[in-house]
Amino acid sequence: SGSRVGRAVIDQVDGGVLTVVNVHGTSGVSADDQACRLRQVEQVFVDLGLGDGPAANGERNVILGDLNTDPARLIPGDVS
Repeated sequence: SGSRVGRAVIDQVDGGVLTVVNVHGTSGVSADDQACRLRQVEQVFVDLGLGDGPAANGERNVILGDLNTDPARLIPGDVS
């Protein structure tokens, strides 16, 4: 329900450009939830063939958000 990966390109005063990507991953630990969350993270770093590369495709990128996973606690069973 709504965007889970958003991107903004900011023109800086000094003439540089900064790409900001925000991710709010799907929550849950079911296999479907994990697969969805993995695909959301891939949208940030992998060119999925949608026409403009990964979301973090600028010269300088800031990536932030709520990934809704805990890599320390859930690593044995959460592939996302």
